Amino acid sequence: MPLDRAAWRNVNFFDATTGEGFGGFYQKGSITDANLLWILGTVLLVVGNHWTVKHRDSGRIITPSCEPVILGDYEIDTGNGRNLHTRFDQYLFSINPDDGYKIITFSPNGSGIDGRTLDPICRDPKDPNRISDEVLRWHFRQSILANMRGAGEPLFETDFTSGKDMMETFRVEPYGKERFEMELESRLRLRKASVQHIE
Repeated sequence: MPLDRAAWRNVNFFDATTGEGFGGFYQKGSITDANLLWILGTVLLVVGNHWTVKHRDSGRIITPSCEPVILGDYEIDTGNGRNLHTRFDQYLFSINPDDGYKIITFSPNGSGIDGRTLDPICRDPKDPNRISDEVLRWHFRQSILANMRGAGEPLFETDFTSGKDMMETFRVEPYGKERFEMELESRLRLRKASVQHIE
C-alpha cells in the first residue's frame, strides 16, 4: 500500500472562502516565509489576481521574509488583495508614515492588520517605486476625517445583486457619483492586473 504523504504534514493549506484543504508539507525549519510564497505563487496557485496567506492561529499575514514557516494551518485567500484595496479606498484602514508606518484600522473587521507596520520593502527610500510618504500622509488624514468627524462619511457597498441596475443605483443615490467613481476605479485596476498577468 502506498504511503500517504499528508499523514506527516505539519503545515496545511486551506481555501479561506470554503475551508477546503488543498495541500501542505512537512516543515523541519528550512522553508522560509519567502520560500512558501514563491512555492504557492509559482507552482501551486494558478490565479490571476492578488492573494494572501494567513496563519490561522496567529492571524499573521505572511510576507516575504527569511523567518521559518510556523507550523500549523494557513488560509489562502485569492480575493483578499482586492478586499484590502477596497477597504483602503473606503478609508477603513490607513498607514501613518509619521508613526513608523503603523497600520491603523477604523472598523471592527481589521483582518489582523491593526498595529502592524508596512513592510520595509514598500518604503525603501532608495527604491524609486516605493510608496510616497506624502500620499500615505494624505490618505491617513482623509481616513481620520471620514471616520472621526461627526457621524462619519457614508460607507458604500461594493457588490451588487444579480439583475440590479447599477447605473440606476448610481443615478439616484445621494453619493452616487462617488460610488460610481469607486466602482470604475476598481474595475480598471482589475483590468490592468489581468493585462499585466498576460504580458
